[in-house]
Amino acid sequence: MLRASFIAGLFFYAASAVASPNLYTVYASGKNESLSPAFDTLILGAKTTTTPAQVAFDLQFGDFVVGNSGSLVGSFTYHIEENITINGDTEVLPLNLFTSITGPGDSLFVGTVSPVIFAAAGVKLFVGSYQSPSLPAGQHASFALSATIEPITSSVPEPASLGLMGSGVAMLLALARRRRAG
Repeated sequence: MLRASFIAGLFFYAASAVASPNLYTVYASGKNESLSPAFDTLILGAKTTTTPAQVAFDLQFGDFVVGNSGSLVGSFTYHIEENITINGDTEVLPLNLFTSITGPGDSLFVGTVSPVIFAAAGVKLFVGSYQSPSLPAGQHASFALSATIEPITSSVPEPASLGLMGSGVAMLLALARRRRAG
């Protein structure tokens, strides 16, 4: 009888360990930013995605539009914030932008400080970077910011795991007591 319940417990534990992964709904709000003094524009489109953890996905599509910078030459840094929501938990994604303006064209680098923690959703969001080619005035470059979600791991075992381990220990104690008695 004890062996049958122990085997059933192991089967339940193994089946729960290979269950399908959780899906996360990710929403990026979108943003249009004028990059002065360069007369360039960054457009980040709103996007909703459903994805499992630890799978790369396109967080958001963007477009870098090069304006007429005239005789302006140099590098400029911008900091913008984008709202990202994962399973109802909204956090700010800080984006660092760098434009390089030369005589023949402008280029853009987009990066972020990763990961961004979504405590209520129990995940971390890692976002990739983007580097545009140098483009002349009037041209644009479309791109996608890729991302990955990873669950926040806890060192505290789940209650079901503790219960399963406790029942296994109780079974071992019962078997040892039986051997001594009989």
